[in-house]
Amino acid sequence: MRDNTNNKINLDRFIAAIIFIASIWIISTLNLISFLPFSIPMLLPRDVSALPGIISMPFLHGNFAHLMSNTIPLIVFSMLISIKGNQYFLKVTVLIIIISGVLLWLMGRNAYHIGASGLIFGYFGYLLLRMFYSPSLSTIIISVGVFVLYGGIIFGIFPQTGVQAGVSGANISWEGHLFGLISGIVVAKIMKNNRLKN
Repeated sequence: MRDNTNNKINLDRFIAAIIFIASIWIISTLNLISFLPFSIPMLLPRDVSALPGIISMPFLHGNFAHLMSNTIPLIVFSMLISIKGNQYFLKVTVLIIIISGVLLWLMGRNAYHIGASGLIFGYFGYLLLRMFYSPSLSTIIISVGVFVLYGGIIFGIFPQTGVQAGVSGANISWEGHLFGLISGIVVAKIMKNNRLKN
């Protein structure tokens, strides 16, 4: 008789990421179709009343094209980080959301900022820098693979032109991308230090 215990353990480590991404889709969809009985705060830099937007920003999107364009990289990066387990994924995610959100609130343009792209850039920066902070064959393979497949998104940290995912360049939060990338690099260092302490 075949023992599926190991397979179950391997799959269990992705539960938090699956629930998180599903939550983004559910909340974003309900918000887009105006089905929510309350309004979710959006991040508006230097507006104290908009501070909760630091947390809610990844769960809001301007349209379904915006939401779908973020979904594939969100799934790929989340799964790669979740290889180290649910708690690890949640810690990395929360740290990136808070650090990038605070930086954006302090230094972003005076406009509403929504979307999970800042978090995606955070994951991108984290996965790239892990091979330097925690060098191993697996982290090097992941970092190189992420760079080869998604390295082009680095241009998103600069002011945008044209239309992307139904959003005009002027309305794309390039500084959210930039602060997301910075936060991912910082979190890679933080997680390395935590590992050394343990």
